[in-house]
Amino acid sequence: MNLTEELWVYFFASPKQPLLLSVRSGAAISMPGILDTFLNVGMTPAVAEGFAHSSGCPWAAWDAYRRFIQGWAMGHGIERDSFDALMREAKQKVGVAKKSKIPPEKMKELALRYRDFVLDRGVAISDDPYQQLHTCINLVLDSWHSETAEIYRSALQIAEEWGTAVVVQSMVYGNLTARSGTGVVLTSDPRRTSGEVQLYGDFVVQGQGDDVVGGLVETFPISERQRLTESKGAEISLEKDFPAIFGALDLHARTLVYDQGMFHQEIEFTFESDRPSDLFILQTRDAQLSQTTTLPAFVPSQALENSKVANGIGVAGGALSGRVALSLSDIADLRARFPDDPVLLLRPDTVPDDIPLILNADGMVTAIGGATSHAALVAQRLGRTCVVGCRQLEVFDDKKFAQFAGQKVETGDFISINGSDGSVYLGKHPATTVRRKRLT
Repeated sequence: MNLTEELWVYFFASPKQPLLLSVRSGAAISMPGILDTFLNVGMTPAVAEGFAHSSGCPWAAWDAYRRFIQGWAMGHGIERDSFDALMREAKQKVGVAKKSKIPPEKMKELALRYRDFVLDRGVAISDDPYQQLHTCINLVLDSWHSETAEIYRSALQIAEEWGTAVVVQSMVYGNLTARSGTGVVLTSDPRRTSGEVQLYGDFVVQGQGDDVVGGLVETFPISERQRLTESKGAEISLEKDFPAIFGALDLHARTLVYDQGMFHQEIEFTFESDRPSDLFILQTRDAQLSQTTTLPAFVPSQALENSKVANGIGVAGGALSGRVALSLSDIADLRARFPDDPVLLLRPDTVPDDIPLILNADGMVTAIGGATSHAALVAQRLGRTCVVGCRQLEVFDDKKFAQFAGQKVETGDFISINGSDGSVYLGKHPATTVRRKRLT
């Protein structure tokens, strides 16, 4: 069902015909993941019940309410980790690996548990949709002055005086069924030297936009070229498994770049079914493409090949050897003890609160997240070497070590990463400068 078809019959705050809203920033210069975003604004338990009935998708209705509660709570200072723990517990109880496999009635229980959890911590949840909207708008405006936003603006020399607008849009739903999804597509590979349109990016099935850009879930590649060359463990791609959606996106990309003469674009999209008529373009903006013509590359050797332990998606920079860090205190300690050595941050994922970590490290590797996640975009803009989606990486913060495919590394150990092809090696290896290859 296309919930946005004949939009005028849907009403904000109506349980029978609910119209939900997204509330996000509209800064002049994009600040990926730094400012607050709220999805499914207008949700209450009664609206969720109405959404479940009108859409015929009760799982999606309660998943949307769960997401609203989490966004509201985080906007009021409750940490993301608390909700991650609740989700892990729910999946374990049901015996599933992915939240999309949680039965609808259990998703309803989980959403209401989120609500109780937030209320128990003293955060009031308004069931007045108009009050929700006003509060979320103010929280987006306030997030411009958060500590993380100030750190990011200082690093990129973005003027505080500019402030941010607030964008309010009607929601579309990539979480309805297994034939729905959402993603981010670039009209050209950000590492390419060619100006041709060739779609590149990430998407998720049965999810909403915060899944993709947040880098907290497994994403799938847009194109078959990506799947076969970068995401070799991925079973699906948008091009192969949703060809009509891929074709419609390709047409939009060619129209913008070739017909309208625009610079290459970064496009956020959602599809409610696999029909092109159910594809929605949420926003588009100029993409950040690499202008570097030369990059460091590891000197080929048998020792290099023998030390390779993992592969992810290379999204920024070239070859870099450095010492492992797992936390901000690790970085500070290594800087003091080994001031001439680069520091490489290992994380299971990244969230906006990790911006100080990214700023203080020379490079990073994440276990999950795709090429268009906030971690990837921030690393590109800050000039950091970065590999994301390295599935062989496990980070054990509580035990102060990490491992690649079972091989343990601790704070201070040397590893080497290649932000061009996503390779990860144990130890330190010599590098040289080469001209950037044109990717085909």
